[in-house]
Amino acid sequence: MKKVLLSSLFFCFALMSVNLSAQMADGSFTPNFEAADIDGNIHNLYDVLKEDKKVILDFGTTWCGPCWSYHTSGVLEELYEEYGPEGTDELRIFMLESDDSTTQADLEGTGGNTTGDWITGTQYPIIDNAESIARDFEVAYYPTMYTVCGDGKIYESGQISAQAHAQLFMEMDCQRLEESMGVASSGDISQCDGEVNTTIEVKNTGASDLTAANIILEGCNNCPLTQEWTGQLSFLEGTSVTFNGVEVDEGSTTLTYTAVVGEEPTDEVNQNVTIGSVVALQDWKMTYSADCWPQETTWTVADDQGNIFAAGGPYDPSLAQTVIEEEFSLPTEGCFILTVFDSYGDGFNGTTANCPIDGSMIVYTDAGNVIDIDGTTQFSVISGNADVVAMVNNDDVDLGAAINIAPNPATDMFQINVSDVNVSQMSINVIDLVGKSVYRANVGAVNGTYADQVNVTEFAAGVYSVVITMDDETIVRKVMVD
Repeated sequence: MKKVLLSSLFFCFALMSVNLSAQMADGSFTPNFEAADIDGNIHNLYDVLKEDKKVILDFGTTWCGPCWSYHTSGVLEELYEEYGPEGTDELRIFMLESDDSTTQADLEGTGGNTTGDWITGTQYPIIDNAESIARDFEVAYYPTMYTVCGDGKIYESGQISAQAHAQLFMEMDCQRLEESMGVASSGDISQCDGEVNTTIEVKNTGASDLTAANIILEGCNNCPLTQEWTGQLSFLEGTSVTFNGVEVDEGSTTLTYTAVVGEEPTDEVNQNVTIGSVVALQDWKMTYSADCWPQETTWTVADDQGNIFAAGGPYDPSLAQTVIEEEFSLPTEGCFILTVFDSYGDGFNGTTANCPIDGSMIVYTDAGNVIDIDGTTQFSVISGNADVVAMVNNDDVDLGAAINIAPNPATDMFQINVSDVNVSQMSINVIDLVGKSVYRANVGAVNGTYADQVNVTEFAAGVYSVVITMDDETIVRKVMVD
């Protein structure tokens, strides 16, 4: 959970969203950015990588004390002098000030929202107003340090020494081949039963345009499977490749995808697949024993089409080291997937970080446990499957008919109107396509009507699920944000 890793490592929380998200997964493909530094020079990340440079991205803010401590430690200056343009010319470093409300005066150390003079003595480029870039890179706390290879793969490197940074990018297999395809997983798969359809991301990571490659899948019962790709991709242009009808046994399976250009393997990536379920009833209960960081825990329950029917978290920090109980009912039969997210990536393992206790979570119905997690399980995302085969305690009242959401699509805001209800407890949770909660309201009892307005000006364009729980019934509505 969120904690001090070592006595010298501290973080400021990013305040860009309601929910803290996990950082980008190591080995995923980096987004691009093009931005001007404070001297007016334009920088395009992909153009830098195309020159086969390694890149360190330093996301921080002028008001962040830990950012200032690392900035003034001299680590990045030492790296830039030895490996930058005036050294071996294999490394580029960018400082990205990620709070758009700060000013030039704050960078100069004379404003009211700063810890010092960030400009004097800094040899590498400083990019101001980089909040949107930080969002693209899923920054959850400051400072966030990423190291990017010339092949476009990104790794979180953290506040480490100059020697450790150098060792990290020296050990990376960053050298680009003349023709090369890279592969990255689109995430683990968990489902109740049946054959699996998988999709992975592929990109041209070579020096030349790419027109053909083979993707070989191994690890399944009907493997090896091969997809022949043809097309036209320039450097770090990408597409996706899908394998349908992948046969795996019940339980956990690791699939391996290998990209082959000509006769040479150029990259590979693993993907975990879990097949199997417990037989479950409609009524679910959760007992979550929080460690010291309940604000890092969120969860969703979705059907096998991705429709979210229940969700919770992040929980208030005041609930640390307490037992949190949740109850909810699902409105239909079918395959449901419970997914638990930990924004720091270490699960509920609190005692390794000076917390007095480990956390745990059990989600169960009268028919059995859906998921049982203890403090020894390290995870960013963990899933459990359940086949709901019996309906219990359904309310005869059609609460869904009492809900109206408008405008839809929404540009600046949408309003949730609930009319003619009498419930003892109502909550509202707005969730994006990857299961992150972006708005949450615990309403309490409602007798009559209720209205709530949700500001979407900071939401990314796309489809959102509005999950409204009233007593033991959950209603989900879809909202499009333009």
